[in-house]
Amino acid sequence: MRWFDYLALTAIIVAATAQFLTGSDGAAPPSETPRRPAPQQFAEQQDDMSGNTETEPRLPPPSVPQNSVPDLGQGVVEEKSARTTSTGSAFPILSDGTWLTARHVAQDCKKISLRLGNHAVPVSRRVLHPFADIAILKTKAAVTPFPFASGSAPLGTAYHIGFPKGRPGVVASGFLGEMTLWHKGRHNYRERVHVWAERVRYPQRQGSLGGLSGGAVLDPEGRIIGVTQAESPRRGRIMTGMPERVSEIAGFAAITLPAAGGASTPIAPEKFGETGFALINGYRIAKVLCRV
Repeated sequence: MRWFDYLALTAIIVAATAQFLTGSDGAAPPSETPRRPAPQQFAEQQDDMSGNTETEPRLPPPSVPQNSVPDLGQGVVEEKSARTTSTGSAFPILSDGTWLTARHVAQDCKKISLRLGNHAVPVSRRVLHPFADIAILKTKAAVTPFPFASGSAPLGTAYHIGFPKGRPGVVASGFLGEMTLWHKGRHNYRERVHVWAERVRYPQRQGSLGGLSGGAVLDPEGRIIGVTQAESPRRGRIMTGMPERVSEIAGFAAITLPAAGGASTPIAPEKFGETGFALINGYRIAKVLCRV
């Protein structure tokens, strides 16, 4: 082989080796220090509701309340299989003899009446809410009704007035939140209720608050914010019906409720017991007698 043949062969080998090392398409070699992946590939992404994404935490949009009412889960109230003669509480919501109470106080009664002082006033008509523990009673006992609180008013302290164990009594409580209350038994329904922590009773009696059901729940201004429904004695909790249910049952009963607000009697914390008893003695709160 001639010398230039050796030279040509050597050139071919060198060229082939260089092509193998740099890639078959002749592209430039990759960088020795490639760029780091974009941080958003590894950081948690959050939608800012405008089509962009960010890695920093953001406050909820304005439509989401910053301080929502605490959800306390679900509770259960066991209904007895058979109704017995019992007592409860009620309060007036119109000046024509229309009263409000708890549904379980008024249902399944052969005879039902209001006890006002030494007088028993018969109930001529009952309207039971189909899926809430609330009821309307129509009577001839026309007394001054309680005004309703504004639905936007914040909840704090409440006063429950009625007849626990059949005797006059008042309970002061503090608002905790909302829960779903399952009325388990013959009627079997669920409803959202307000939950309160019992603070003090007047008079200072021990034991169950049974009989307070159907009584008025008043705010410090003396306005209606609910209806007492049930208690959890072990935890010192009181459950009350929401104002929305009152509006619903008014529709079922074909009555028109007055607008929120109006004249009321404020309740001073140091005199809540005296104020409650004055309302009872003035026939603003009545005992309900249910006979089966």
